[in-house]
Amino acid sequence: MTKPRFNLLIEANHQADDPDGTRRLRLVLKRLLRSFGLRCVTAVPVNVASELEQVAARDRQNDRTVSF
Repeated sequence: MTKPRFNLLIEANHQADDPDGTRRLRLVLKRLLRSFGLRCVTAVPVNVASELEQVAARDRQNDRTVSF
């Protein structure tokens, strides 16, 4: 049986003490993993423009394949 996997895209708001959000992201991931017994398989920075284009392409593909 395969384990379910999810992609999670998180964006941090700007703060003076952590402008790119790295420190806060590490903290929230650590708490999430420890609290719920999860395991991080991969974590990579995302180019927002390319990610939005991929999401739009998936949406267009889903619009073509969904039938009622």
